[in-house]
Amino acid sequence: MAATQTIPAGGVRDLLSSHIGAGPYTRLVKEEVLDPGYGSQSPSTYTATTATPVVGSVPSATALPTPSPVEAVKRPSARKTGGSKAKKVKAEPKDLPDSNTNSQSQIQDHMVVQKKKRDRFKGTTEAEVLTRVLPDHIREDLDILIVGINPGLTAAYVQHHYAGPGNHFWKCLYLSGMIPEPMNALQDAELLNYGIGFTNIVARTTRGSADLTRKEIFEGGEILKQKMLKYLPKIALFNGKGIYEVFCGHKKFHFGLQPEPFPGCPNTVSTL
Repeated sequence: MAATQTIPAGGVRDLLSSHIGAGPYTRLVKEEVLDPGYGSQSPSTYTATTATPVVGSVPSATALPTPSPVEAVKRPSARKTGGSKAKKVKAEPKDLPDSNTNSQSQIQDHMVVQKKKRDRFKGTTEAEVLTRVLPDHIREDLDILIVGINPGLTAAYVQHHYAGPGNHFWKCLYLSGMIPEPMNALQDAELLNYGIGFTNIVARTTRGSADLTRKEIFEGGEILKQKMLKYLPKIALFNGKGIYEVFCGHKKFHFGLQPEPFPGCPNTVSTL
């Protein structure tokens, strides 16, 4: 005959110790007891069941009394009781600072950053540089007279030919073999010693050749012809295709020595 004894969870160890070595088969059953008043699970209790085993057999699970189930009381769920899921509330944007707030961003927005201009002409204004005229380096019986379109700002300011930043004229002149040693724009007058001179179609200084008018180019071409007749250089070297195109008024030519002589000067050939 099985005996059933219910004890609190704290006395399980004492109960097991009393049954070890006694002989009867002991079974502990844990029962979850819920108290509706708590709203949550209360402490567990244990049911100790003992039975005397039959000799030569193993007690079966059916010989042990099954504890009566205790109906669990669960907290009501929002879904089962028809409760609606909580909606996410979109966060309101933070208030922007009013116009009186001296925030760093507002201060920077009202700051005027002025870039420091590079003083290209060391205190001389561009208007003053535009009034300067670059002198020719020319004499009679030259081997080559190099012809440019008109002076640029840097050349007019320093008063030397082909002195603009990044201008490769002087390097190319040396690599061509026309001069025996490297030279620069500050030595342009010294090229007369090698039979090389400088002049321009238009004498007026501009920021670029696009600032020239057709009238200036036409009048400059007539002045250039007069220089050729006066000094009679052997070769008139136009420094660039565009310069020769402006001078001759057409595009039917090629780079290098031109088949026809310089206009009005039968002994002077043209090249570019």
